[in-house]
Amino acid sequence: MFDGIIARRTGRATAALRRLDSAVDTVFYLAIAVAGWALHRAELTPLVPLIVLVIGTELATNAFAWLRFRREASYHAWSARIFGLTLFAGLVTLFAAGTAALLLPALVLGLLAHAENAAITLTLPAWRHDVPSWRAAWKIRRQDSATRA
Repeated sequence: MFDGIIARRTGRATAALRRLDSAVDTVFYLAIAVAGWALHRAELTPLVPLIVLVIGTELATNAFAWLRFRREASYHAWSARIFGLTLFAGLVTLFAAGTAALLLPALVLGLLAHAENAAITLTLPAWRHDVPSWRAAWKIRRQDSATRA
């Protein structure tokens, strides 16, 4: 999250950089998942169905954006940021205290964030990056319709 803030404040937040940021975030969290599984398998085992669902919805929303726009999603919506922060807190708790208690709410928020990403993809008339919410996508759609009329 902070890398995006720095990039925007220094005027370096291009569409290509924002897309790369999304890809790097995904790889980072997958690496953390592998490390978490290696170190805390017993704590994570009850969450496996939900973890698989979150990973599946991530892949599905990205595939959906690719099919619709021929580009991966790079919305950086607030729901995704909240998911990222809660996932970070859950992972810190897992690695520091050996408990997965905060991961359940993080995973539920992940499903909600992925649902919003799918809704944004459905709503946008054309690919855009940095769409903060479904409501913002709806405004973009209405403005685009008004411009064409």
